[in-house]
Amino acid sequence: MSYSLKIKRHNIEMLKEEAWRVMGGPKRIITDEELAGLLLISQSSLTRMKGGGKVPNTMIAAVMKKFAEHPEITDGLWHVEEPQMAVAS
Repeated sequence: MSYSLKIKRHNIEMLKEEAWRVMGGPKRIITDEELAGLLLISQSSLTRMKGGGKVPNTMIAAVMKKFAEHPEITDGLWHVEEPQMAVAS
């Protein structure tokens, strides 16, 4: 059993709203496809995370590097899910 780093769906949406800060260009909300490309993950990984799946290591590194100048975005972005102990019957 191991701990999992997770991100809540509303935080993914917040990243889509704030990505213009690191992408350049006008202020806008980017698409899921653009966010996946920015964070170096596949569309399917992004979909799994939205459903409560584990955050890929490549995404952690990409977010911390690309949003390094915006700690207000990265603070509180993640949460750790502790492993669940199986209950013996």
